[in-house]
Amino acid sequence: MSLRLYESIFILSPQTSSEKIDEIVEKIEGMIRESDGTVLRTEKWGLKKLAYLVKKFNEGFYLYFLFEAIPGTAREIESKLKFEESIIRFLSVKVEKARDADLRREAEEKAKQPAEESPPAPAPAKESIKERLSKVKLGEVGEEKAAEENSEQEEKEKAGQEEVATVQEPPPENEEGKSPTE
Repeated sequence: MSLRLYESIFILSPQTSSEKIDEIVEKIEGMIRESDGTVLRTEKWGLKKLAYLVKKFNEGFYLYFLFEAIPGTAREIESKLKFEESIIRFLSVKVEKARDADLRREAEEKAKQPAEESPPAPAPAKESIKERLSKVKLGEVGEEKAAEENSEQEEKEKAGQEEVATVQEPPPENEEGKSPTE
């Protein structure tokens, strides 16, 4: 029987300990291997805000799995984990053929890369409240704000000049004091 590519996402309760999360990851990977499947990728996406309340939680810990298995394996895993208290939501989908090749290629490339490579540098974080408050105390925020206001004022003046040039005068009145549109 041919193997199919699946993606599964499990959302765990935000109160789940890191040991319990690791235990669930091992349990899922073990179930995949037991059914003669191969785990291509496992990612812990971390704690994220949910779009709506799920079992009275507004946050959840996300786990992502990409794996190859025989048909029905994803359904079997879900049915076994349905009663796990820590799992508040899950979804497994069969990957389409067009995306299948791309994901397999990515997994192979990732497996070939040495483990020593460090992950890419994180994007610069937004300014923290403490940093913002220290700037306020130092007067830097006032300087930044003044510079922003000056540039905004210049833009408004330019826009105002353009608006004046495009304003049309009303049509001339005829001898009876009425405009041609009346």
